[in-house]
Amino acid sequence: MNASAQIPEESPDSEPVLDRLGDLNLNDDAGDAGDEDIALDSVIRLIRTPAYSDLIVSSAALTLLQDDWGVALSGAPAALGRLGQCFVLASEPLAASLVFPDNVGLPYKSLRTNLVHCSDLGRKAFRDAESGMNRLSMVVQALCEPNGSIAKIIEAVEDPILAELDLPEQVKVLKRMSDACVADTSAVKERFDAWRDFANLVYRACVEEDETLKRNQTDLDAQVKDKKMAVGLKSTAVTEIQKQAEYYNSQIADHKAEFTKAEKGIPKRVLPSFGRRTKKPSKLDLSGANVELGSSGFLSGFMKIAVNANWTKRQEAEAQSSGQSEDQEDQRDMGYNLADRLCAPVHRLAELLTLGPDELNGADWEQLAGRRGSAESSVRNISGRIHGELSRVQAEHTPIVRRVRGAIRPVEDVLVELTRMVAKERSVNAKIEVEVAESAKTWRNEVRMTEEKLSEILGEQLELAKKQVQNEKRRGEHSRKNALSRTQLRYERLRLAQRALLEVEEKANQRRERERQEIQDLEIMQQEFQKLLASEATMAQVKQIVRECVKKLQEFCAHIEQLITFFASMHQHIQLIDEMRVDHFTQTAGTTKTLGDYANAQTDETARLRRERFRERKLAVGVFLFTAPSTTEKTKLC
Repeated sequence: MNASAQIPEESPDSEPVLDRLGDLNLNDDAGDAGDEDIALDSVIRLIRTPAYSDLIVSSAALTLLQDDWGVALSGAPAALGRLGQCFVLASEPLAASLVFPDNVGLPYKSLRTNLVHCSDLGRKAFRDAESGMNRLSMVVQALCEPNGSIAKIIEAVEDPILAELDLPEQVKVLKRMSDACVADTSAVKERFDAWRDFANLVYRACVEEDETLKRNQTDLDAQVKDKKMAVGLKSTAVTEIQKQAEYYNSQIADHKAEFTKAEKGIPKRVLPSFGRRTKKPSKLDLSGANVELGSSGFLSGFMKIAVNANWTKRQEAEAQSSGQSEDQEDQRDMGYNLADRLCAPVHRLAELLTLGPDELNGADWEQLAGRRGSAESSVRNISGRIHGELSRVQAEHTPIVRRVRGAIRPVEDVLVELTRMVAKERSVNAKIEVEVAESAKTWRNEVRMTEEKLSEILGEQLELAKKQVQNEKRRGEHSRKNALSRTQLRYERLRLAQRALLEVEEKANQRRERERQEIQDLEIMQQEFQKLLASEATMAQVKQIVRECVKKLQEFCAHIEQLITFFASMHQHIQLIDEMRVDHFTQTAGTTKTLGDYANAQTDETARLRRERFRERKLAVGVFLFTAPSTTEKTKLC
């Protein structure tokens, strides 16, 4: 028979009996004796009422057998399922590589290992709780069934005779059941509390790690944006390289056609075999010169043809024009020479303003003032060198000289300020370290900017020299072509076409290599981009699932706490019922111990009186036998 079928319906306004018993506050020491007697009488009347006797059973059954307990206890399996999902996510390479610091309190550093340990704790808690919950279920059924312990206690309370005979034993049984329930439930809660605490520790570690990621969220978003932009730029670069490769391929085709045309225009008897070896080198007399026509010596032999009188005259003219151009270059490069000579003192001044002590913000004032080191490091010497170089080109007004003067002007101002401070220190013996420390950074920046400008001017000179060398080569080739005959021009065009073809092929190969490298970089960048997104998503999933797991465990432990509270309150009310037993004859309240002591005392008194009566009777019989005459004496008397 189902216990819930015996539960009478409560009115909405009815107050639970256990709560009403607790509201009486019988154990409060603050009340006086009169209030305690009134409370005891109220409890006696309340317990002896049949309606409230049924209500006690129904309240216990409602509390223990309601459906909410099934929902509450199902939170732990749900938490174990969440841990399974966490374990699956932790098996991913990105999450498995997550390492916690030592200060989070976890036994392991790896997220995956800690989740495995958390799952083991959960399984162990379930195994230990299985037997305890089975015993708890049987005890609850024994308590709440129609003829269970609570019903027997209520029946004993209502019947004075049963209260005297059966109530003490039933109360002891109920106490043992209550103690067993509290012990089993506490053990279950202890296991699940340990599981919950460890899961919460893992969750907090994940939250702290996620907060670390959140602190870098701006950088991560910027990285993602940079990756996207870089991927777009790489794609554009690859497209541009492909276009350039197509352009160079078309150039290769054009040069090959030109090479073929030049090759067809050369007489067959003088055509060398380019790109393949001949069995024997042939010799051909061109313009009175013997030329080897092998694969390796043809071009060198061909160039010997151009050595004649006209060629010698052209070289002399080129040498004369080259000498004139060098003189013009020397005259034009006066500003470049000035920049080159000023680099050394400016660089030395920058070192003196950088490599000094930290107290003066990098300025080496001892050497600048001339008190330590060589004399070349003093402000006076550096200023004299710079002014000497500028005075040498005072009459020059070329654009480069004007640029150098403009670039060196901030250094002159710095030297004037340093000279003023040195003179001030020597004249009035003032401590100027504070002024030097405050101005050192500004001076250093000015000197470095001047040094960069001078380096830029010298770089322009180098580029100009390279261009002049290239122009001279082009003029020499053009003059050499004008001195060649028609046949020689064909060979020259063939040589140039072949060289251009090789250069274009080399550039095309370089472009293809760059294209391949750019494509590889693009693929690597896309993989890194996807890895960043996956890392962020995986951490969010792990954190969400662990949070849900902790929430389920917290709910489960809260319900277990309610169950323990219920059994503890039931234990308290059992003690209350035991203390409030009713004596049918005196109609006064007394404790079970008092009644037991009284019964034991009555039993002892009855036994004592019985022993005394037996002893008196035995003594009387003995006296009678001792004082009575024997048979012989009776015969004699007769």
